[in-house]
Amino acid sequence: MPDRPSRHPTRKLARVGAPHVPPAPVVPKLAAEDKTPTARPVAVKSRSRQTDSLTLPSSRAVPKLIVAHDDLPWFNLDDQMHRILALVDGMRSIAELARRTATTAREAQLRIADLRARGVIRVE
Repeated sequence: MPDRPSRHPTRKLARVGAPHVPPAPVVPKLAAEDKTPTARPVAVKSRSRQTDSLTLPSSRAVPKLIVAHDDLPWFNLDDQMHRILALVDGMRSIAELARRTATTAREAQLRIADLRARGVIRVE
């Protein structure tokens, strides 16, 4: 058979060298925290700031309803929470809500914190 070209000739592939990866950017070094006894944290003086911490709201804090009354059945609230929510008007403090519902201030704070965590009220 004569030397004839193949139907599917093989091609030589170019060799690929190691890929060029640029070096990582230089990260600036931050100054170490000042741990001297005179360093004090800066206090935030905003009263209207909503915090999602696990601490209880102050008894002087004022809860405000942020959900429509028609949507409250979706939250599966107990009777005590419904009694508290009936009195929430955006002007009464938690201590006043506790007096009007005949519960302790601590219990009212716990209920208000639970309602805040569920997204029913906002505490200011």
